[in-house]
Amino acid sequence: MGRQPAASLTTLEVDPVYELFPVGQRILGILTYGETALTGERAYADEELLKIMFAPLGDEMELIGGA
Repeated sequence: MGRQPAASLTTLEVDPVYELFPVGQRILGILTYGETALTGERAYADEELLKIMFAPLGDEMELIGGA
């Protein structure tokens, strides 16, 4: 079974939001739903893992909540 990014993208709303929360657990992902499609995802993970996963976007990320 191969990757099908185009099929995955059709499950998202036009402007999905990805919220990342640094916590002590390894990782917990929660998909958020809208009226007709996914609106994004919340990822709870330790700060080091979030940096590894999203390093290319690091400068564009906005901190919400926390310190």
